[in-house]
Amino acid sequence: MKNRKSELYFYELLRDFLYKYLAIQRKFSPATVKNYTDSLDQYRIYLKEQKGIPFDKVGFHCFRKDHVYDFCTWLRDDQSKAISTVNLRLAAIKSFLRYCS
Repeated sequence: MKNRKSELYFYELLRDFLYKYLAIQRKFSPATVKNYTDSLDQYRIYLKEQKGIPFDKVGFHCFRKDHVYDFCTWLRDDQSKAISTVNLRLAAIKSFLRYCS
């Protein structure tokens, strides 16, 4: 039961980060909020496809240094993303984690 509460808390923070903090407090444009949303969604997709972690099991434990590093490498090598795109995705993850802390 404790694990389920932690997962719910994670998704509550994620929602608040995207739709309250970025959009309302920081007054980011809808396009910027969409970029942050896409970045975090892409990380969830990576976790599902490459690490075998289903969407409903994603939580704070998935933001380990090695997972994030592997995600950046996967974007660059397997997805053929430009370094600037990789940095944008990494910045979104770092911003979300700073918000959570």
